[in-house]
Amino acid sequence: MKKIVSLILLVLLITTITACNQNGVATDNDQPQSVARTDLNILQFGDLNSLNPVTNTSAFEGRLILQMFDSLTNTSPDFEIEPWVAESWDISDDGLEYTFYLRDDIYFHNGEKLTADDVVFTVERYLESPARASSYFPMQGAVALDDSTVKITMNFPFAGTLFLTSGLYIVSETAYTELGEQDFNINPVGSGAYEFVRWDEGQQIVMKANENYHLGPAQIKDLTFRIITDPNTAFVALETGDVDLYTGVRWLDFELAESNPNLATMSQPGVSYFYISINCERITDLRIRQAIMHAVNLDEMNIVVSEGSGTISEIPVLEGAEGYTKDFVSYEYNIEKAKQILEDAGYAPGELEYTYTYIESATNAKRGEYLQAQLNRIGINLILSPMELGAWFSSLPAGEYDFTTGGLTMNPGNTEWSYYMMFHSNGTFNTMNFFTEEIDEILDAARRELDRDARDLLLQQITKIIREEALYIPNFFTTLNAVYDKGLANVFINPNDYFRVHDFYWQE
Repeated sequence: MKKIVSLILLVLLITTITACNQNGVATDNDQPQSVARTDLNILQFGDLNSLNPVTNTSAFEGRLILQMFDSLTNTSPDFEIEPWVAESWDISDDGLEYTFYLRDDIYFHNGEKLTADDVVFTVERYLESPARASSYFPMQGAVALDDSTVKITMNFPFAGTLFLTSGLYIVSETAYTELGEQDFNINPVGSGAYEFVRWDEGQQIVMKANENYHLGPAQIKDLTFRIITDPNTAFVALETGDVDLYTGVRWLDFELAESNPNLATMSQPGVSYFYISINCERITDLRIRQAIMHAVNLDEMNIVVSEGSGTISEIPVLEGAEGYTKDFVSYEYNIEKAKQILEDAGYAPGELEYTYTYIESATNAKRGEYLQAQLNRIGINLILSPMELGAWFSSLPAGEYDFTTGGLTMNPGNTEWSYYMMFHSNGTFNTMNFFTEEIDEILDAARRELDRDARDLLLQQITKIIREEALYIPNFFTTLNAVYDKGLANVFINPNDYFRVHDFYWQE
């Protein structure tokens, strides 16, 4: 029995929420036919490791991948699942088989038609990829029934299957095989609205409009993501017109932009949660972690790091989302209590010394400097160790840090995904390195639980455990500030800082 299913879901960092215009899927008719400009320069913080959807590991990369690749399904601006590469689908009564019927007018940038074989190839690559396997764990495999029909088989009924397929970006089997994974990482071939042109390391990534795009060619023909890591330089580039769009703008700069007649602004609550991971394999004593919790004033850190614009939360779950509860251990700010905990545990002032390894940026530097000052007050020495983005990602598997940058796009419609990433033994972003059978069993059960209320109770257990064990220093949910040239029209940015340039155009 054919079912066209809609799920209200917010899509995450690594599987990537997709952005359409505010009325849904954009078409040629949504945009004027004459424009003053056909180029666009977007500010990009930090260089990248990969533009391959199979291997990418960051939101920075995901934003660019969204422009160049099409997903099997799509998440609309109203957070509903809708057709994309797949124009419809059937779901078996037992929830174990999803049969997708593909559009017949989608072509890769190398001129080859996208077929079911490419979908199967992509699914296989996702399931074997270290960057994707923990997210796509519910999938067993895929088989092409014919050129335009593919069946995906699940290991168990999974409520978020169509959410997963909205992050399944189809790669060209021919290009992937001919280039090999390493070359495909830096020479991607998709079927999206933009084609890859070149990557000038540390400077820019250049794309051009796909004139054969199945939704019609974009009016922005030449697209450049300019790499600028310093926020001061970034804002000057925006003011002078060197870049046209800048998301993640600092609050003080955002206020300046509001008074600039040449700039338009957009501000909305974000779904990105920031924290500082404590490496529990190196800081094994719970008493030390508890003392650290009491040494940090969350209000002060919010002011220092984000000018007070963040939404403080001790747990990485928004109110109303699955797993949200007020019943958890809260660590009040109390320097004297923190000192006493360490003293009772037998640690002398100055005995403990740790390193905070973080992605090099002004914001992370402020976060580190604040933590350094607070830990010094309770007799713990903290060494700050900034790293370039790519080097930081490469260093994570070895776990050679005591504290490190933590951040993930949380999904209020599917907390299980986020919690699995952060706290399961197989989680891609388990930078706390805290592994227990209890957490794994609860999260495995939540993945299989189709009843929302029952799943909610399971995830509330995780919320309680992660605070009891003091696995991370909470920060806040971000506020997403975007500033762009006032001549740029139809700008829509999702709460997780993703957007489709295909829908943008310049007003005359």
